[in-house]
Amino acid sequence: MSERFAGSWWNPAIPGVRFPGVLKINGRGAPTLHFSSPAYGIEAYGLDVPTLHGNLDDGTDVTLWAVGWHPIQHQPAVDGDGDDDRQQWKRTLSTAVLGANLQSVGSTLFSRSAVRFTNLDMWSRHPTIVDHDAPAPEHPQAQVTPYGEEYRVTIGIENPQVVRRQAAGYDSINQGSGDDAAITFDVVPAAPLAFHDHLAMDARNLLTFSYQAAAHITAQYATTGDGQPVRIYRQRPSRKSSRRVHRSNMIITANTSDPVEIFSRWWAATKDYYPLPQILAGRFYTRFAFLEHHVISAISALEATYDRLGHLTSAPMDNDLFHARKQWHIDNEPDEEFRRLLIGIGNRQSLRRKLKAIYRDLSEPLVKESGTDPKKWVEDVMEVRDLLAHTGSHVPGVSDSAESILARVDRDTRAVLALLLCRFLDMESATLSRAASVLSQSGPLVRADSMPGDM
Repeated sequence: MSERFAGSWWNPAIPGVRFPGVLKINGRGAPTLHFSSPAYGIEAYGLDVPTLHGNLDDGTDVTLWAVGWHPIQHQPAVDGDGDDDRQQWKRTLSTAVLGANLQSVGSTLFSRSAVRFTNLDMWSRHPTIVDHDAPAPEHPQAQVTPYGEEYRVTIGIENPQVVRRQAAGYDSINQGSGDDAAITFDVVPAAPLAFHDHLAMDARNLLTFSYQAAAHITAQYATTGDGQPVRIYRQRPSRKSSRRVHRSNMIITANTSDPVEIFSRWWAATKDYYPLPQILAGRFYTRFAFLEHHVISAISALEATYDRLGHLTSAPMDNDLFHARKQWHIDNEPDEEFRRLLIGIGNRQSLRRKLKAIYRDLSEPLVKESGTDPKKWVEDVMEVRDLLAHTGSHVPGVSDSAESILARVDRDTRAVLALLLCRFLDMESATLSRAASVLSQSGPLVRADSMPGDM
C-alpha cells in the first residue's frame, strides 16, 4: 500500500529556496520525491544533493537521503494538468526519514532502532499466560557486543504476542495482540544507520532461519542520538506480504527458547560461524534457476563449519608420525612427478571423513529425524562435489531427471547445517529434536493462531 506526504522541500545549504511537492512511498517502501519549480531557470537542480530536508503540511520534519546515483528527472506535464508557470520533477531516493531534519546518512547517529517483520507476532509470543486484565509480560533483554568491541547493544522484543486467561476460564489471544511486535536495538554509543541496518539484517536472518521462509521487514523506527524519534522508509527486497506462516512450524521461537540465549548466541554465530547463518538464511531470498551454486555454497559452508568445531579432529593421524612417514616416502620415491605429489599431501581430513564425523557427532538418530539418510547423504555429496567444483555443473545441460540428486544434496546438507547451528544456539535435546522434525517437514503442524500448548 502506497503513502503520500505533501510538503515543501529544500537543499539544507540553501534553506531559503523551497519547492512544493509530494513524497511518495510505494508498496515496496521505496521513496520518490515529486516536486515542482518555476518554469524557467535551473533552481530545481539545487536539490541534486545527497541530503534533502522537508517539512510536511502537518508540520512533520523530513530528511531524504540519496545514497548512490539518484538524478533529478524532468516530468512532462500530463494533458489537462499542465501549468505554464511550473515544471514537474521526480527524484527517486534511497531513504526517507520522517520526524527530523538530519545531517548526512553517515554523520547522523541513532541510539535506538526497532524493526517489525512479517509473522513476528507468533514468533515473539510470551510463554507466560496472564489474566485478561493483567499487564502484558515482557521478554528479558540480551546484552551483546556484535561485530567487534565498538558498540554495546541491548536487544529486546517490544509488544510481543500474549495469551490471556479470560474471565470465563479459557485462554485466548486478543485481537491484534502482537501486531506491533518489534525487535529493538539500544546501542551505546549511538551509531550510524548502517550499523543499525546490519543488526536488522541479522535479525531478519534469524527469523528466516526460524521460519524456514523469508522474513520481510515491514517497518523500521529509530531514535536519534539526541532523542528524536523517527520513522524510516526504504525499499524492501520484496513487497510486504499478508501471507502468514500458516500450518508450518518454526525451528526456534521466543516462546520455546529463552530470548536472551537466542539473541546472544545468534549474534555470536554471525561472527564465529560465518558464513553459516548467512548462507542458511540467504537460500530463501534467491530463486532456483541454477541449483548448483546453492549446493556448492552449502557444501563449502559445511567444510568451513567443521573447521570451527574444535572437538572434532582436523588431522586423521598424529602429526609427528604423519610427517615422518611422508618424508620417508619422499626420500625413497624414484619418480620425480610422484614425489612432487607426495610433497603436496597434508595431514587433513578428507571431505568424506568430515561428513561422517559431523553426522555421528550430531547423532545418527537426530539426523534421521531431519529427514536425512546419513549414509546416503555422504554418498550423494561425494558424487556431486567434484563435478561442481571442477565443471560448474553436475550435468552437461538442463536435465530434469538429473536434478533429483542435486535437490536432495541441497536439502539434506542444509538440514545438517541447520542442526549444527541449532546446537550452537544451545537448544535443549527436546527442542533440538523438534527442530529436526520441523526440518523434515513431517513434524506436527502448528497453526499461526495456535495456543502455546500446541507448540
